[in-house]
Amino acid sequence: MSANAHHFCIVFSNNEIRAKEKLEEIACSAECTKKDFGRGYAKIVVGDEEWMWVRPSDIAKGYRAHKAWIDEQCTIEQLNNIILPICSMYCEEMKYF
Repeated sequence: MSANAHHFCIVFSNNEIRAKEKLEEIACSAECTKKDFGRGYAKIVVGDEEWMWVRPSDIAKGYRAHKAWIDEQCTIEQLNNIILPICSMYCEEMKYF
């Protein structure tokens, strides 16, 4: 694992509402032990997985995704330049919503 990267399961979306809905769905499908939702951020803990919402922008660099849900409304440029590099090497599972 990269020493400087932040390792999470990530929901990538430009839309805060859609991202939080997806995190709620993930939380309901398994035993969620922690939810931390606020304006501009969202995190949950499900089992031993820490899930968070990441807006695909230049700020997102430095994260590594073990699992990823990708909003279909993200642009091709965001997918190719930000999301896929974050998912490379470590990501076990990628899905779209």
